[in-house]
Amino acid sequence: MHAYKKIVAASVLAVAAAGGLATGAQAHNSPTPGASCDMSGTTQTVHEKTYICGPSGAKLVWGKGLPVSVSPLKVSDAWTKVASTGMSATFGVIKNPTNAPITIVGAYSPYSPMDQLHETLMKDGSMVMQQKQGGFTIPAGGSLTLEPGGNHVMFMKLAKPVKAGALVPVTLTTSTGAQVTFKAIGKVFNGANETYNGATPMPSGMKM
Repeated sequence: MHAYKKIVAASVLAVAAAGGLATGAQAHNSPTPGASCDMSGTTQTVHEKTYICGPSGAKLVWGKGLPVSVSPLKVSDAWTKVASTGMSATFGVIKNPTNAPITIVGAYSPYSPMDQLHETLMKDGSMVMQQKQGGFTIPAGGSLTLEPGGNHVMFMKLAKPVKAGALVPVTLTTSTGAQVTFKAIGKVFNGANETYNGATPMPSGMKM
């Protein structure tokens, strides 16, 4: 067990060194659990603890700090839509090799300060994308495909352009605080132009 802990600690440090275990501007102060926050699914990792913004009654608050660990989830075929301003999205296949379901509750990328987990559905005759309440649950031994016109990680407001061929770092956080970081290659894609259905103010460039 002691050796296992050392392996996990080394893995966490390796991911942190790659920039995957801290959100925003590398925050140094921990959010106060119970304090209000701006957007559900937002995560901050400070001093090896991850804090997740989520609903509590009628408002959004920071949850308690969860110990950082490396998630066993595996991500393949990841790509991000090329965009210069406004919005973009990341897609790919997420596999859960364990014998228990795993729920993804938040996402972070240095390419966007506002990231959400989105689903796409039909509403009033149009395809509409909105935040996936409760996040994405990947069943034991199963997988989840993130694809245009379906589930995806939404970059609500780009901090810098996503260029073709760029390797975009993305970190997914699970309900236990575990994280998986991967790089999604920038690709040109002109389809899946759904409208957005949500309370978050819509940045310019609302097409995906």
